[in-house]
Amino acid sequence: MIYATGLAAIAFYLASSADLFRRVRKGFVPNRPWGLSIVFVSLALVLHASTAYPLVVSEQGYNFSFFQISSLIFLAISFMGLLTLLSKQPVHSLLLVLFPFAAIAIACSLFLSSNYTPRLDMQPGVAAHVLLSVVSLGLLTAAAIQSLLLYVQMQQLKHRQTRGVIEALPPLQTMEWLLFKILLAGLVCLSLALVLGGIYVDDLFAQHLAHKTVFSIASWLVFAALLWGRYQLGWRGLTAVKMTLTGLILLTIGFFGTKLVLEMILR
Repeated sequence: MIYATGLAAIAFYLASSADLFRRVRKGFVPNRPWGLSIVFVSLALVLHASTAYPLVVSEQGYNFSFFQISSLIFLAISFMGLLTLLSKQPVHSLLLVLFPFAAIAIACSLFLSSNYTPRLDMQPGVAAHVLLSVVSLGLLTAAAIQSLLLYVQMQQLKHRQTRGVIEALPPLQTMEWLLFKILLAGLVCLSLALVLGGIYVDDLFAQHLAHKTVFSIASWLVFAALLWGRYQLGWRGLTAVKMTLTGLILLTIGFFGTKLVLEMILR
């Protein structure tokens, strides 16, 4: 049953990407109706959640392994994408990239495994910390992809190119506005995750979490500085792109680096 729902979710994610691509290849049109895309994404999300839940929460305990966490991250990203589509925000260029990755994440969670032992003794507060970390990483990954699209757009405008990728993107100001909205949401979730971690995690060193905490705090400082600079000093453009990518790299090293080394290298 899990494999059937997972493969169906993959199919609907790819169908939504194909529909988005078909609609945007002639250029950006504000307030364009995205009805079919919304239907496909909604079905994909329901099936994705139906696949992820029994893989993460089972009789053996909470399974927060490398591939299951990846699937949860893209579930969070895709849900945010649906909300922005429903609110008619110009996110089609971003979702064109994210939905295929969501499909890949589902496939990996179904067919690949790591040396992770599910935990029966996990407190609800720790589980909430993990889930908030997943949501924050998902949002900040989306922000990083948005920043790369913004960089491509700036380069094309700089060289006065009006054809190609730039035709499918919203105006530059809209792209920047969306980037900082995603960053703000991601920073709020990351802040809550760090607070819960500080409350419920007893021994950072015994639980192999010390370096993860250091990298997460460093990432939080980068994103907080970027948002402060945006609203106080008017930072934008290439500065925003560089700092967004730096913050995500730090967070990814802390989050995935630990799991990759412990579960798949050291086993």
